[in-house]
Amino acid sequence: MNMNIRTRISILVIVILHISSLVFADYVAEDFEVIESKANAGDAYYQGLLGMMYLNSFDVVQDYKKAYALSKQSAEAGNTVGMYQLDVMNAYKKIWAKDSLDTQEHFRESITKLKEEAVKEDAIIQFCIGHAYLNGFGVEKDLGKALEWNMKSMLQGYDQAEMYFNGLLKDNACSGEVFERIRDFLQKESAKNSFAEYALGNVYANTDSLNKDIDKAIELFSSSQKENYDHGCKPKKGDKIIPNLFPPSYYLAIKDGSCAENCLWTIMNSLDRSKTQLEINLSGTESGRGIHSGELMQFIKKFNIGFTKHYQSVDSSDSLTTSQRYKDYIYNKVVKNVKEGYPMIIGVKSYPTQNPQWFLDHFVLVVGYNERTDELIFNDFNKRKRISVKKLMDSSHGYSFVSDHNMILTYKLLDFRK
Repeated sequence: MNMNIRTRISILVIVILHISSLVFADYVAEDFEVIESKANAGDAYYQGLLGMMYLNSFDVVQDYKKAYALSKQSAEAGNTVGMYQLDVMNAYKKIWAKDSLDTQEHFRESITKLKEEAVKEDAIIQFCIGHAYLNGFGVEKDLGKALEWNMKSMLQGYDQAEMYFNGLLKDNACSGEVFERIRDFLQKESAKNSFAEYALGNVYANTDSLNKDIDKAIELFSSSQKENYDHGCKPKKGDKIIPNLFPPSYYLAIKDGSCAENCLWTIMNSLDRSKTQLEINLSGTESGRGIHSGELMQFIKKFNIGFTKHYQSVDSSDSLTTSQRYKDYIYNKVVKNVKEGYPMIIGVKSYPTQNPQWFLDHFVLVVGYNERTDELIFNDFNKRKRISVKKLMDSSHGYSFVSDHNMILTYKLLDFRK
């Protein structure tokens, strides 16, 4: 409750980052299919990158066998990313070393090469170095350095680095001298890069009490959102999307996630009642954490957004009946309303088989549907994505309505139909 290498990033955002004078080196924002194709063609860099994706379930279903095979091919060709991923798999005990070297010794060569190649300013190399400092792999564990390396990777458009950067902020990694270095760097970059401006807002909202400045954070969030772009999934023939419901270009770094804040930001922005996600979060929720499912309706009412709440059990003693009820709900409540021009906030489970005490753990905003592909189109944090109706009804890894409770919660938003 967001490598994908900006796997679904818009060309426009790439151009903006390029104009910001950041150096992309070997890294480019590409779709998964492109990365996979280049890896299959024998490109060692992309083999290492794809291995990392399978190892960490970055936009793909986790697959250790594929991660190992790809990383091994990459490492044998001398690529640093592949070498590092093999060492990580060894440290995680996903493969077993044939010698008695300890973990730090295993990392010695790959870390040395990563640091040598850091001069390329490649986003994936930077991310790997940040990962090493985060976990103490081949180097002394240092959350401040992990934060800095992930920041550099993030500013080049690498989504996973952004997630790690925000996670480190939430874990209080930015204080004292680290805060000063991060602040100074982002201030310099923010003059030419709104992404750095937003990141600085998250820093001010998540630093120590001496440097925390909520008013400054709100100012930076507001400024960085002056322009917004519909970035994410590629358009397909048959897409029907409700207009002017763009995802935000950033997401708020806060414990328990900011998925509800993202949904509400999009709705408020579309209705010309703009507020930053931080202002939305601070308008009533418990300080320091995201909006929970039991609070969302209070926020929708507070911001005078017309809605109809649908909270329904689909439970049955017969599993086939339960499955049919899930299907009926999706088509009769979600697809039907979206096709008629009503966006829907839907509660889903990110990991359907985990945390059985919850019937949902995440919110997304459904803004479109493709009848040809039977896919819902939705905003998820700062991306636009798509998911098949079939996937929403199974319990494999990835967003699903399915839970042990067989309960569904959605909100139909009424102020959008023309």
